[in-house]
Formats: sequence, C-alpha cells, structure tokens
Amino acid sequence: MTDDNPRKTGSPELPEPSREFPSGQDHVDQINLSDDGRVFLFPWEPLDGEGFGTYGLHRMILLSLGKLRQDEKLRDRAFTVQAGDHGPTLSHLAIGYAPRDLDLARFFLKHWKKPYMDGPCHTDVSSLQPPYRYDHGHIIEYSDDREAGTVHVDGEDYYGTGLTLHVRGYEETDGKSKYGKLV
Repeated sequence: MTDDNPRKTGSPELPEPSREFPSGQDHVDQINLSDDGRVFLFPWEPLDGEGFGTYGLHRMILLSLGKLRQDEKLRDRAFTVQAGDHGPTLSHLAIGYAPRDLDLARFFLKHWKKPYMDGPCHTDVSSLQPPYRYDHGHIIEYSDDREAGTVHVDGEDYYGTGLTLHVRGYEETDGKSKYGKLV
C-alpha cells in the first residue's frame, strides 16, 4: 500500500544533515522574535481583493526560497523568514527576515513585487512569527513539535511548490537566536 499524501512522498533533493540543537530538544531552534529586520509591507485590502490570503503568502515565500537555492551568489545564506499582521491597526501583511543583507532585499523585492507593496524597510519584527527558515539551501518549515524532525515534499494538497521541507519546532528566547548547527 502506498502513501498518497504529497507531504510525505517523494525523495528529498537535499537530505537534512546531522545537527545539534541548542535547546537540547531534537529539531527545535531557539529564536529571538524581538530582533529588527528588513520588512516588506502589503496592505490587506488589495491582497484580499486578489484572494491572496494565507495560501498565497506561503506559496509566494516558498517559491522565492526555492529560487534562492538556484542563485549562485545568494544560495549560501541562512536566515529566518517572519510574517504576520503589522501596523497600528494590523492593516498590513508584513514579510521580513532578520539580516540586513541588501542583496537579499533586492532578491525578495524582485520575487515579492506587487504594485502596492512598501519596502523593504528596517523595522521591529517582534509582532511577526517564523513560518520558515532558509539555511544554506535547506528550507525549514516551523511547525508544532509533533511534526518536528520530519521531512516532506510540498505537494498539490498544500502549496504545490514541489520543494522538500525539513520540519522543526522553535521556542522563543530573550537571548541570541540559535539554530541547529552541523555536527
């Protein structure tokens, strides 16, 4: 009997290397969510008019991370993507990342471009949550601890990108962010 769930099938392009995790828990990173970062802002009203929603957000982020792996100049970066409602009335969707890397800003500007988009601007990203991490060609999906340590292919039943996602959990920390390191 085969498993037809697209999240569980397929062979990963990049197997997850052995890592040591700072939390002491397998597949759990420690992330300081109060760091500043570069943020792109999208007003919700036109996004809603396009039917963008959560599906569009995740698909757009994942497709851009997949393209980043193909960029010889940028593919060896490591950063966490953060997203969520932003602004005093939460009227905008914000997508950001912690490093102040201008080359990454130009890359995302090209791949996330919408006519009503604002940014990138440097700002506080503490109201945002980390759905993904890009780590030297590996794409990490942050999920609950039950799925941490699994690997799946993002199939048509989800965002349809065909990308291999390595699932981890995370816990908030007041100190410096720490991610699984190669062992």
